[in-house]
Amino acid sequence: MRVRPTREGKRFFLILVLIIMAAFNTGNNLIYLIVSMMLSSMVLSLALSITNLRALALKLEPPASVFAQTETWINYEIANRKRRIPSYSVRMKSTALPEPHTVPFVPADGSSRGTLKTVFPHRGIANMGKTVIETSFPFIFFDVISRAETPVSFTVYPKLMDIGAARSQSAAEGAVPILLPGDELREIRQYRAGDSLRHINWKATARHSRLMVRETASETGERISIVLDGTGPGAPEAFEKAVSAAASTARQLLEDGYFVSLATTSGKIENGIGPGHLRRIFEHLSFVKEDTSWNSGAPEAGGILVLKSANSQLSARAASFRAVIHADRI
Repeated sequence: MRVRPTREGKRFFLILVLIIMAAFNTGNNLIYLIVSMMLSSMVLSLALSITNLRALALKLEPPASVFAQTETWINYEIANRKRRIPSYSVRMKSTALPEPHTVPFVPADGSSRGTLKTVFPHRGIANMGKTVIETSFPFIFFDVISRAETPVSFTVYPKLMDIGAARSQSAAEGAVPILLPGDELREIRQYRAGDSLRHINWKATARHSRLMVRETASETGERISIVLDGTGPGAPEAFEKAVSAAASTARQLLEDGYFVSLATTSGKIENGIGPGHLRRIFEHLSFVKEDTSWNSGAPEAGGILVLKSANSQLSARAASFRAVIHADRI
């Protein structure tokens, strides 16, 4: 725990010094009385601030899934171990937070819970950085600061994007149209438990007064591969878009019931299905890096090819894939 005078405290102390000089020069008892009151208020402010922050413990817990460049809500709990004395106006600061967060009240022998909003700009390993709790209650003359416990490191997944928007943008710029499997409409039927909310047809829902979903012509259990080629020249931003496109495509296909595999220059993830498999794909894409050449063997054709640029090594084989995403044109 450390103590730092605030701007108001420094001004108050300067005024106190001037009044002390006036008291010595005049010998006026009333001025001596004012000096003693000001000194006592500063001592009282420091004592109360230390007591206010004493025996507080902060616990931070990130959500199960954190995505880059996306608003993330971190759960926090401030526990007050003082049995009879509550704490007031406690601030949390962290290098991962855009601004301090204030907790107005923490009950005695209790806790206060809430959430913190933040954004992690990059995929990969992250944490909350240097986190402190502090208070200047009650007279804001001093900031009393205590280093808080920070959570263990966690993985930030790639940013997710709307593949439909990527499809429109690519078509507008002359790229190969992105036609994901299951685009052909089979029927519109009543919603069943387990159906993706993304497939709800709102016009049909309004017409029938019950939830209706669109069913596409995808075949249950069909296998499809996603190949991410980050080779060749191009800006780093294009590679990050390619990673995001691969992650977003994998999520859409797995939600539609496909068995999905992923191949990158860093390795391959075999076919799988379900939330656990999607998490494995996200984990892999969180750490994939650009490479100068494709060194993972011949990729499985017929799937979806994600290219960093038109000059990527596998661009010559684009015709053998059912869909191609050009990240530099998104």
